[in-house]
Amino acid sequence: MSTLLFILVSYGLCFGIMNDKIPFVPLLRGIPILQDSEGKTFFTRMFECPYCTGFHTGWITWALLNFQEILMRLFIWWEVVIWVLVWGFASSAACYIIDTAVILVEKKTPQ
Repeated sequence: MSTLLFILVSYGLCFGIMNDKIPFVPLLRGIPILQDSEGKTFFTRMFECPYCTGFHTGWITWALLNFQEILMRLFIWWEVVIWVLVWGFASSAACYIIDTAVILVEKKTPQ
C-alpha cells in the first residue's frame, strides 16, 4: 500500500467527518455521551480535533485497505493490533499537520 494513498484517504475521511460531509456524523454528535460543562458531547469534541479524528480514520483506512490480509492473519491478533496502532498514530499526526497547514494558508489568503 502506498503511504501517500493511505494519508490522502485518511485525511479525506478526517476532513469529511470534521466538516459534517458524511451523513452519519451529525447523528453521532447528538448522542449525549460524556457531556462537558458547555454541553458538548464526546463526539462533538472528538470531531473538532484533527489529531483525534485522524487517529480513528487512520486505523479505519488501514483496515479497509488491508481487509483481505487481516482475514488471513487473524490468528496473529497481536500483529493486527500493532499495525492498527501504528497506522492510527501515523494518520493522526499527518491529519493534524495537514489541517494546521490548511488553516494557516486560509488565514494568510486575502479574502
